[in-house]
Order: sequence, then C-alpha cells, then structure tokens
Amino acid sequence: LSPERSRELGYGMLDEKRIARLEANRAIDTSMSVEGLGRFRLNVYFQRGSIASAVRHLPWDIPTMEQLGVPLIMKDFCEKLSGLVIGAGPTGCGKSTTLASMLGYINDTQNVHIVSIEDPIEYLHHHKNSILNQREVGRDTPSFATAVREVLRQDPDVICVGEIRDLDTVRTALTLAETGHLVMTTVHTSEAPQAISRIVDIFPPHEQQGVRTQVSMSLEAILVQQLLPHASGVGRVLATELMIASPAVRNLVRENNLQQLRSVIETSSKDGMHTLNSSLLDLERDKRISTETAVATSNDVRGIMRDIQISRAARGRKRRH
Repeated sequence: LSPERSRELGYGMLDEKRIARLEANRAIDTSMSVEGLGRFRLNVYFQRGSIASAVRHLPWDIPTMEQLGVPLIMKDFCEKLSGLVIGAGPTGCGKSTTLASMLGYINDTQNVHIVSIEDPIEYLHHHKNSILNQREVGRDTPSFATAVREVLRQDPDVICVGEIRDLDTVRTALTLAETGHLVMTTVHTSEAPQAISRIVDIFPPHEQQGVRTQVSMSLEAILVQQLLPHASGVGRVLATELMIASPAVRNLVRENNLQQLRSVIETSSKDGMHTLNSSLLDLERDKRISTETAVATSNDVRGIMRDIQISRAARGRKRRH
C-alpha cells in the first residue's frame, strides 16, 4: 500500500472524534462494527509519518466457556457475591474473550447488574437475565481509574475492569471486591504467583503489606492462559493454569511467601487447581499440541519433559497389557 492509500484506509475506519484522538495521541485502540461482515478491533497508529493499522476480526456471538476450553470450575466463581477473579496471560492469549464468556454466563443465569469497563469494547453484550452495561475508555469515560471510581454510584453487583493499569484503578478495585462486589479483571503475567506480585508492586513500599492482606482476603481465583497452535496446523488450543484462593494460598499471599504457591497449586488438584504443565501434558497426550509446543510453552521445562516421558511409558505398558 502507498502511504496515501494506507492513510485513506486508516482514517476511513474512524469517526471525527476518534481521528482527533489519533492525531493527539499518535495512536488509537478502538473497535467498530460492519453490518454483514462482523465486528473488528482496530489499532491505528503513526509510523514514519504515515498511518498503519492492525485489524482483528471478532465474532458476533460470544463463545461459551465450553467452546473455549476454559475450566468449567470458573462457573463457580461467576456465582460469587463478592471477591476478585483475575485472568492472566500474555498479550493476545484470549483474556478478554474469556472474561466476555464469563460475563455472558452471568448474564444468562443470574439477575444482577453488570458494569464492564473496557478499552476498547470487543464483544457486544445484550441484556438477558441481567442488565449489562459496557463503558469504553476514551468514549464513555476518560480512563479506567475514573470509571472505577464512578462505578459505585451505578449500583453494580458485578464489575469487569478490562485491565489493571494504574494505582488508582487497583486500589479502588480491591476495595470494591471487599465490599460486596464481584470484580473481574486481567493482568499481563505468565504465572499465577506473578499476578499477585504485579498487583502488589504497583503500590509504594510502605503500603504493600496492607495490600497483600487485602488481596489475601478478596482473591477468589487466578486463571492463567496461553493460546497455542493446534498440532494439526489448523486453529489454536487453550492451555491454562488455575490457582484458587484456598486457606493455604491466602496465608502464603498474606505472608509474602509467593515462591511456595507453585507447590500448593501442584498438590491441590482435589480443590480444582492445576499447573500449566498439567494442562500442557493433557493437550500433548491428546495430540492437540505437539511435544515441541508443550516444551517451548512450559515454565518448568525439565518437569514437562519428565512428565511426558512418564506418560508415554505408562501408555506403552497399557498397550502391551
């Protein structure tokens, strides 16, 4: 594309207000709907004085947790009356889609008021059994922090904060989770213990112990996810790690003994927890991902290689018998 054509296409997807934001900030993250085609997430930005665009297609229909491969125990956390549920993982791993699926489940099954604060709005929800209001940062509210501060006046039961980005947002979200609201949000980390560290480290050092206590009391679950290429070469597969706020987990968070959380997750499968390695092993055994993908994705390479060898040996013995 020529610079002129690229500019024409980029500006053609934006209205006047969004063009003003693009020119002021030199980039804009937003979304749009095209009748007959679907919904799209856009990032339009300047590069070398020209306009570039990244466009991602979003389906109209919100996928269910079953369709995504999200652990179905997450439905239990959708039914909580208060607390903090965190989705974690790298950029592009499907965190927003999982949150949308969980909100869709609440919307289908409960009679509550949901306020979702997003940047940008990706999936469009419609009122069903619940009232579900969606606010887009930059269009309906100036920032996550402002929207979260205002949300109590809107009488919500469930609050979805698309992303934890700043101190004010985290501070208010923790308070909301402690005061009779179910709060769902996401952070960019690849392991459950890191999600705790990311939240605590946003605060100044003299506040961090108090924040650990807050998190230990309000946390319900952390779901870490990765999207991996299917072994067939077609499509992607969801691998997950789930840490549930059991008494042992709450105590370790409060005592800042996060390095021990890994062993608690490994030994608490009866409580519904599982490690990323456990998920990878299941996917590799079912031939949904390749062995190479499992090893490359693991946060414990020696452990996953050992587990794969043990699993293969067990399958070999079973076939011989």
